[in-house]
Amino acid sequence: MAENARNGRIGCDYVKYILLTLQGVAVGAANIVPGISGATVAVIFRVYDRLLEAVNQLFSKEWRKSFKMLIPFGLGALVGIMALGSSIDFFIQRAPLQTTAFLAGLMFGTIPFLHRLATQDSVRKPAFYVAAGVAAVAIILMGLFSPAQPAYRDAANAPLIFFFLSGFFAAAVMIVPGVSGSMVLIMLGLFPAVIHTINLAREFIMSPSGSLLTPILRVALPMVGGVLLGVVLMSKLITALLKRYFNLMYFIILGLVIGTIFILFLDPEIRQNLTSFVIITGTLTFGVGAVLAYVMGKKSKIPDILCEEAAPSEG
Repeated sequence: MAENARNGRIGCDYVKYILLTLQGVAVGAANIVPGISGATVAVIFRVYDRLLEAVNQLFSKEWRKSFKMLIPFGLGALVGIMALGSSIDFFIQRAPLQTTAFLAGLMFGTIPFLHRLATQDSVRKPAFYVAAGVAAVAIILMGLFSPAQPAYRDAANAPLIFFFLSGFFAAAVMIVPGVSGSMVLIMLGLFPAVIHTINLAREFIMSPSGSLLTPILRVALPMVGGVLLGVVLMSKLITALLKRYFNLMYFIILGLVIGTIFILFLDPEIRQNLTSFVIITGTLTFGVGAVLAYVMGKKSKIPDILCEEAAPSEG
């Protein structure tokens, strides 16, 4: 009996680690898509609160427990980033409007879920809706006045410190559900460099070559260092802000998501060669993305770790 119970626990552990890895793949893939929030995907999969807790306990007595969760999840995220990062250009170049419409649909479908989070405890202050509107306008203006994207190879030659700081800032932002770290890289002009580096890494895995290793490490090492530092240092701050100003923060996030939907269609190349077929299929892909995100969000719950200590003033 005891042996069977022990084997059952081991089997459950394997299933748990496999599930964590698969969730990491989905979150990693989401993080590489401009406008899609990996943290929102983590919330939808009901793993966001546990991830924040694991990061916050890295330097405590519970560090072993944290590593048991973060290692399989991190490996899965890396696989997701590599898999989707190396193929995102394929779809954008061949079906730009349909692909962008699908991504916009995914974001649009998360709006009811985010609004449910923002109005937790029936908080619907008019000032919060104003804050959401300001956030939406701000992100749209940032997209309108962002500089044109540099060529892939030119972007990859940016100073190392720039990659480090960009990784830090993107990690700090992408911790917040609803906010896309990739959008930060786009606004900083480094998204092409990241995609270019991911493609080089895929080529290196398929056919190892020393000539590929240097440009890969030049971008990857400082950016990964910045991301890790950003996650570790900012997770506690973000958790505290979401606990103290839960409703206001999510109204702001809601505005950012709405504004980002508009940003996705700012690229003039997306609007070139518009035919009836392109418009119809783009509308269909938008609907598919919206329904998919809506169904996933409808089944999700509010991350518990963020709701434990909501501010009395917002309750």
